Amino acid sequence: MAGPAPAGSTWMPSRRHPRLSAAWVAAILSLAYGAFIYAKWSNLPLWSDAIGYSYRTASWIAQNGMSPLLTGEGRGSQGMGHPAAYMWLWALLMRVAGDTAAVAHLMPAAFSALAVFSAFLLGRSLGGRTVGAWTAITLALSPLFLSQAAQPLMDVPFAAFAALSLERYARRRFGQAALFCMAAVACRETALLLALVYVFLELSSNGFRNPRRLALFCSPALVMLATALLNLAANGYLVNPDFAGDHLPLAPGWLWTRLRQFAGHLYAGNGRWLLVVTALAAGLTRVSTSRMPVAAVLVLLSPAILYPPGRLLWLAAAGAATLVLLLRKGELPGAPGLALILFPAVMVLFHVFIVLFAPDDTFNLFRYILAAYPALLAGGYSYLRRRGSVRSVHAIGLVLTAMTFASGMHIESAAQPEATQEFLDLPYAEASLLRYAASRGDTLVLPESDMDLALHPAVGYSASPLPARTLREGDMLDPSAAYTVLIPYAEHLLPDWGRLVGSALPASSALDTLVTWRSETLRLTLLRISPRR
Repeated sequence: MAGPAPAGSTWMPSRRHPRLSAAWVAAILSLAYGAFIYAKWSNLPLWSDAIGYSYRTASWIAQNGMSPLLTGEGRGSQGMGHPAAYMWLWALLMRVAGDTAAVAHLMPAAFSALAVFSAFLLGRSLGGRTVGAWTAITLALSPLFLSQAAQPLMDVPFAAFAALSLERYARRRFGQAALFCMAAVACRETALLLALVYVFLELSSNGFRNPRRLALFCSPALVMLATALLNLAANGYLVNPDFAGDHLPLAPGWLWTRLRQFAGHLYAGNGRWLLVVTALAAGLTRVSTSRMPVAAVLVLLSPAILYPPGRLLWLAAAGAATLVLLLRKGELPGAPGLALILFPAVMVLFHVFIVLFAPDDTFNLFRYILAAYPALLAGGYSYLRRRGSVRSVHAIGLVLTAMTFASGMHIESAAQPEATQEFLDLPYAEASLLRYAASRGDTLVLPESDMDLALHPAVGYSASPLPARTLREGDMLDPSAAYTVLIPYAEHLLPDWGRLVGSALPASSALDTLVTWRSETLRLTLLRISPRR
């Protein structure tokens, strides 16, 4: 028996306080992140493709008995030929909770939480909790991710499932990796590139010795096969005509321009060059005969002073040199590491060369390669952890995350403002201007592509349909009526809009600027057409 407790002391039985595992903490914080995204942007009006095909398709499905055959006749209501899983789930939410902007933001918030948690799991599998934490934090605060987390499109779900697939692949759970890859393809067909990476790595290491595993890695293609057959049955095409056929002549220098655009964004944009060159420095240090002097490492960090095009060339040269040295030393990473290298590279190359097969060169949005973010971040941080210390990961993570978030506080690219969180002010401003115009009793005159803003309250611009019309060739406005004309931000994409407004303007009417909203490179203008007195 135990003796009595010492005098003057209070005996208490010992208790073990259970500690939450890192995964549970990450899951809770990821859910909190998703809740924050929803609380902040649940009333954000939808924008661009979120209306153009995502909302239109989900709405058509909800109104047509949840049909898996997309036979809608309205522009975009066939999902542009994309796999319809995401839009079908949104349609289900519409049927259950209502067709509102607040409901539209439920899935983006949920998938943003899943993507952040998936990034943590991927980083943890490769380099431990520290790597997982910084992978998740940097992703969560990246401008492109923040802006897409606020819109109901398929890119954030694609990123989430791709990260989960890579994490399972790193743990040699190949069946689960294939299943998550199938889920990614069901969100966006370019996830087939991840399956292609798996097939390539399997063939290069094992050839055809494991046909079952090869079949697993090929299975995501079944999703696209089913999508193509459904499109053929419903609409008479395997691939949407907008994405195939005779393309326009490409501008001189298109190859370098697109390489600089996509590779520059992924590897050098928003401060990510810092992670890439630090990982390259660690790799070169590893393959050198002795530890590299400080001066050599500073040279490796020299892209900081280079203009972005030069920075990209430097990164490409340094990366190629590092891979050659690693190959000569026989220290190339294993299959999981190669998957992390190949997936972002293949994503970039696909979106560079797609214009050789597509009808035009408009496949140029940064969000198309968002799903490669977790692979790049987890790969870079894990390599630093293996070649350095936890402190080095913390230092790079802190600086990189601060740089990447701060870069989204202003619009860097006038051509792609929606790649930053600063852009999210514009839909709010546009909604305010449209409501102001309607309050004056005028009929709104909008480009055809913007008519949904006035006619469908569910997209978030008004509480009820607004009186609006568009203009087509030969249309004339009533000289006795007053109109308010929206000149949208994207007027440079609508070269005929100003001409149509001018040609429809009655000779007896006055044209005045009613109000202009500006934010950095963004501008919205309302013009008022009124009868002369």
